[in-house]
Amino acid sequence: MKTIKHALIFLLFIAVQNTYPQLDSLRQIYTDARLPDSIRFQALHYEFDEYRFKSPQSTLKAVYYHQKLAKEKNNKEELYYGFLREAYFSPELIDLEKSISLHNEALKIAKELKMRDKEAHTKANRAVIYLNLGKHLEGVRNYYDALAIFKELEMNSQATWLLQNIGVVNLRIGNYDIALDYFQQYEDAYNKYNLTTQELYSWNHLYIGETYLEKKFYEDALIYLTKALGDFELSESKFGLQKCYKHLARVHMALNQLLKANDYAKKSLAICKEFEWEMDILDAKIMLTEITLKTDKTSACKEGQNILSQLPEDTNNHIKQRLYTLLYNCYKSRDNPQLTAEVLELSIAYKDSVNLEIDRMAIIQELVKQDYETRLSENKLKSEVEKAAIQSSQRRKIYVLIIAAVLLIFLTQFYFRSKIKKDKAIRDSLLNKIEELKNRAETELIVNAKKFQLDIEKIEERIDKKLNQTDRKVLNILLEDPVIANKDIANKVFLSIDGVGSSLRRMYEYFNIKESKYKKISLLLEVVKLSNS
Repeated sequence: MKTIKHALIFLLFIAVQNTYPQLDSLRQIYTDARLPDSIRFQALHYEFDEYRFKSPQSTLKAVYYHQKLAKEKNNKEELYYGFLREAYFSPELIDLEKSISLHNEALKIAKELKMRDKEAHTKANRAVIYLNLGKHLEGVRNYYDALAIFKELEMNSQATWLLQNIGVVNLRIGNYDIALDYFQQYEDAYNKYNLTTQELYSWNHLYIGETYLEKKFYEDALIYLTKALGDFELSESKFGLQKCYKHLARVHMALNQLLKANDYAKKSLAICKEFEWEMDILDAKIMLTEITLKTDKTSACKEGQNILSQLPEDTNNHIKQRLYTLLYNCYKSRDNPQLTAEVLELSIAYKDSVNLEIDRMAIIQELVKQDYETRLSENKLKSEVEKAAIQSSQRRKIYVLIIAAVLLIFLTQFYFRSKIKKDKAIRDSLLNKIEELKNRAETELIVNAKKFQLDIEKIEERIDKKLNQTDRKVLNILLEDPVIANKDIANKVFLSIDGVGSSLRRMYEYFNIKESKYKKISLLLEVVKLSNS
């Protein structure tokens, strides 16, 4: 039937195109009230598919007409298409917030007409808009909802595609383990359903390699990036090749394999120049200069200054920070204090801006991670309940399993609440004991609580060990604040966190402190006891 309708459109299209331009010819069809509604709507569909990129302004007007005609004819399915197609247009014509609103209107119709496949597609499209707005949690949740529907309808190709998309979102915000989980799910589904989307499969290898690169697992990254490179060379995908070259350059640079890193960075730069990708060109040039700096500081300085002189005004802060850090390292190596100070100041300024974005992304990362873990727990519980229900044919057993699941949740919550209270009570008890020992009468402690000091010699005598200056400083700080964090201790004693940790571990062994949640408090209690004994 759809073929016949298209044939009729083309017959009408041919009949009038000698008199009118092509768009006018289509307009003649869909505005002609004498024609059947189905023909008019098919003409509108055709114009959208063929001209939305060639003539967006004209096509947008046709979309508005599509909505008007659908409302006049009370055709909700066509109204669905009208809303969704308006939302497709670029931000130059339709702002993103309005696009969300249009998706919402389309979604209402899809639900009302029980068009589950279109509901899933709409949610997947809305997810992209949310992500472009920086609303990552809403975007990922829309992907999850769409994925669930695609799985329910056994639309395996679409479901598999969404698995990769969810992985990419988590990769971009820094949830690397979650990203790897979804990339692996994509590969499993790809093989299970014998899908033929080789291009997406190649990109999945690239994404896995990039994820391992961000985790600093360079050998694993090299394996997957090499696989992706081979695929993209076969398909001659310049975009995929550029990404592979860029990441491989970073891997080999991290492994100090500078010749290979330089080769891949040059290949990346060549493709960027071919397609005039301005920010990618800058990125590749800076990477090449960073590689050069390791062997030829003079050439690196000249190239860095050259990049700076051509830096576009709209360059993002991350690239600027990299460039000024590069120049700082150049000038520092050439003993140029004035220029070194100038570029260091700029590097720090842009680093602060980058750190603000990193902090913002860290919040998003945690929200998405918590949502993932919540869904994982819910899905696990749901899966267990469903599995138990399938195994039982009697309603009574199903009720028992549901009650048991609810009870398990309640007991788990009760257990953790009780454990938290118990841990708090233990901590408070230990702190109270320390305070009691410190505040004991002068006849017992010789000094009063406000001026209480540890008797280091007596302590060393009792444990038959010598405490070094770091150990003594750490104990005195703990005496002031028993629950202080290692980081804060490190700041006070001017040591690294690792140094403080090493000192504490040594003293745990000296004083036979057993494994517990409050080892520092237990250590202090034992020390105070020995000092007062």
